Amino acid sequence: MKRFIAVLLCSVILVSCERLLMPKPEGKKPTEVFEYMWKTLEEGYVYFGYRVVNWDEVYSEFRPKITDSMTTRQLYDTCALMLSRLRDPSVSLKTSFAEYHYTDTSYYLANFNRRLLERYYWKDYRQTGPFIHTVIDSIGYVYYGSFEDKITDEHLDILIEGLRLDTNLRGVIFDVRDNKGGDINNAFTLLKRMGVDTNFKLSAVLFKAYYKKGPERGDFTEAQTSYIEQSDKVKFPKKFVLLANRGTMAEAALFATGAKGFQNVTMMGDTTGGRAGRIVGAEMPNGWILEYPASYFTTDDGRNLEEGVLPDITVHTTPADEAQGRDAILEAALDKIKQP
Repeated sequence: MKRFIAVLLCSVILVSCERLLMPKPEGKKPTEVFEYMWKTLEEGYVYFGYRVVNWDEVYSEFRPKITDSMTTRQLYDTCALMLSRLRDPSVSLKTSFAEYHYTDTSYYLANFNRRLLERYYWKDYRQTGPFIHTVIDSIGYVYYGSFEDKITDEHLDILIEGLRLDTNLRGVIFDVRDNKGGDINNAFTLLKRMGVDTNFKLSAVLFKAYYKKGPERGDFTEAQTSYIEQSDKVKFPKKFVLLANRGTMAEAALFATGAKGFQNVTMMGDTTGGRAGRIVGAEMPNGWILEYPASYFTTDDGRNLEEGVLPDITVHTTPADEAQGRDAILEAALDKIKQP
């Protein structure tokens, strides 16, 4: 649903997947380490309900396995197995000898092949700041690979003015496939250049954030809504198609849900990935670092961003397409813009 509202009294909350480190506790016996780890997640982790995990049952399963006579490696292996019950790629345990990260074994089509793009679509491309851009059949194409790469207004002025000067241009394709996120401020800089020119002061709802505020599992702040006001800066021209896939994560996924709020934007490809929550770090009594999400985000209509942002039009690039040198998602976007 396209989401626009008149500017009202509200606050803009800039959020990011930043990592905070909590103070180190006392003690380092295996039983103390386990208890501290379980309690840290009990009081701070946000996805027990979303992932349907009974954390009390997990405690009952693993606590009997912990003894103060066990080796450091045995403790690590047991704790890692406990953490795997969360099935959450955003949870990690870092030690001096090993690191635990959950691996999602779900199968998704990659829906992105950079070498194919370089060979068949990116011929004679230019680069402005972090943007790779070219024109394909009178349609502007821009690839932005990482929100870690800083965007400036100067970059966008050069990029957008070049597109707007092309009188034959039919629209723009903006590709954030396999963009794993980075700095949320780059998303806001981009979103200010989207939408259509208007004499009215409008704002688009981007997403809603919920932060853990207390030790109980349901202790969350009220929804904190982020939005972007219509800017008088020069904007991307005409039709705008955003390409995304499962590798579009974190701030890139937040950008995608924000972009869908503009009337002239169509998102194509696959559902985005998750990992949009704010990551915090806690030091265990023995010095190990546990990281986990302590906030979560939803679309304006309440969809948890861990589920991903749904495309307006789902398209997949199959291995057969790639064998023919064809990016089916990009081709579908080109056809979409060519339609009257």
